[in-house]
Amino acid sequence: MKKMLTFDMSDPVERADLIKIKLRNAGVTTSVLAETLELSQAFVGDVINSRRASTRVQTLIAEQIGEQVDEIWPTRRGRAIRM
Repeated sequence: MKKMLTFDMSDPVERADLIKIKLRNAGVTTSVLAETLELSQAFVGDVINSRRASTRVQTLIAEQIGEQVDEIWPTRRGRAIRM
């Protein structure tokens, strides 16, 4: 029987790990995300690792992994995020 992994989405490290797993499963790389948005790969990585906030990056990631932005970044609720 497979062991189910659980992630604490309020923990930025666990959230980043889950995002990376889901992106990998979707066949999407940070370089593709960066190229699509005309941003640096480092910037996209910073958003994934919660060092920066970007509505554009968060929205594209959510679309690519089939999740809602507020489910991935629960601390974002009710707060405007700068691009």
